[in-house]
Amino acid sequence: MNRSRLVAASPIYYGWVILIVGTLGSVMTSPGQTYAVSVFIDYFIEDLEATSLEAAGAEGVGVDAEGNVYGAVVRRMMLEKHERQ
Repeated sequence: MNRSRLVAASPIYYGWVILIVGTLGSVMTSPGQTYAVSVFIDYFIEDLEATSLEAAGAEGVGVDAEGNVYGAVVRRMMLEKHERQ
């Protein structure tokens, strides 16, 4: 098995490095994720005087809008990348 010099030179098991980096990435992106929002959803509903259906609908619209914007940006970038080749 060929190992990179970086992995071979690491003083600790490389799996721990991957675990730490993955955990940090997950924690840093959690504020916009459903599992992080679910902790506060009852407070949002109470403060906004909304129903659960309205809150779910608002989150659905937000997620859909995000997906459309992301899709448009990434699609354009990928098209430009492949057009140059």
